[in-house]
Amino acid sequence: MSQHDRDFLSAALIGLEHQRSAIEAKIAEIRQELRGEGGGGEVPTPSRKSARKPRRKMSAAGKARIIAALKKRWAAFHKAKAAPGKKAAPKVAVKKAVKKSSARKKSSKKVLIPAPVAPAAPVKE
Repeated sequence: MSQHDRDFLSAALIGLEHQRSAIEAKIAEIRQELRGEGGGGEVPTPSRKSARKPRRKMSAAGKARIIAALKKRWAAFHKAKAAPGKKAAPKVAVKKAVKKSSARKKSSKKVLIPAPVAPAAPVKE
């Protein structure tokens, strides 16, 4: 590290320490004012836990509805899987894939048509 970099960093450190002391003095003033108005006592500092929103809680009935819907979905899935003769309804993504593949097949079977030839001019002999 060059001498110029060291001087620059030390000057920056001195300036930041000065700012920190000024901020700490302001915080002390505000705390003193709050103690004077509120009748004394320690001013609570906000913690990370108190700043969080409380977690939403689901009711037992809501959980039961979700569980019932999941069981119904899985039962339908296993029923469709167990019936080898019957196919489950195709999904939209499958249909799109079929359409794309059929479009590719059509485009791959291009027929080349020769360009029209102009009629030959009569030959003079």
